[in-house]
Amino acid sequence: MSFNATHHATMLLDEHRLGCFRRAIVSQVKRGSNVVDVGTGTGVLSHFARLQTDQRVFALEYFSSTADIAKKVLAGRNIEVVNIASSKFSPEAELNVLVSEIIGPVGPEENVVETFYDLARRFRSIETFIPNRITMFAQPIYSQLLDKVTGKVWSAFAEVSEPGFDFTDLKAEILMAEATRISHLNLEDATLLDESKELATYHLGRTKNSSFVAEVDFTSTEANACHIYFEADLGGGVKLTSKIGDPITHWRHAYVPRPEGCHKMALAYTNASRKFSIQWR
Repeated sequence: MSFNATHHATMLLDEHRLGCFRRAIVSQVKRGSNVVDVGTGTGVLSHFARLQTDQRVFALEYFSSTADIAKKVLAGRNIEVVNIASSKFSPEAELNVLVSEIIGPVGPEENVVETFYDLARRFRSIETFIPNRITMFAQPIYSQLLDKVTGKVWSAFAEVSEPGFDFTDLKAEILMAEATRISHLNLEDATLLDESKELATYHLGRTKNSSFVAEVDFTSTEANACHIYFEADLGGGVKLTSKIGDPITHWRHAYVPRPEGCHKMALAYTNASRKFSIQWR
């Protein structure tokens, strides 16, 4: 796989995310710490860690083309970029700090929970995890922008209808298909409704499996979607979240459109497939 410059540029331009990780690393990485950065990408978190410790930083990157970029930009800084899966990493040094931003658009999809658990099990010397906890939430919302987006989706089918090729009777089925997957937009216009629902809490390094099943009730008739977001506790009093109303990040805002007449959403995540499934009633 070739180096995806656009993807990494988007993450490097996410000033809020980088600022949160920088503050967390500054507050917790000490002189003498041996640090491992999993999924280092272009190496920016390894760079932050190296500024705090006089020991080696191990920057792990699975994709060889990305690892090559990181090796060049981090050259001469006592940072060892290793093109390897974290499950196969076995350094001679005693590791003290694990840092990583393998957080998916919704939370667990990049195997952050399983990766932290595996490394914590194999390297008992790790005392500091950045982040140390990720909690997932769901909350009903109303967004005028989403009404427009849903309207455009249906219009594409309605406007193409002609004798012998008509989607009119399939409207509910087509819109339900949109309501069984998680989408992402900047929804800064949205109003948060009802109470937030905690879906899952992962204590990184201790939680073994990220799979979960949860239900969300809609009491507000105004809600036209369910907002799915995470809060990552990076330690040192620093929290990073993808919630509407907090600073926007490259993850944007995750949501599921609410179908007309439905009042309960069942959401499940399976770590083996790294997929979400959604059902409405």
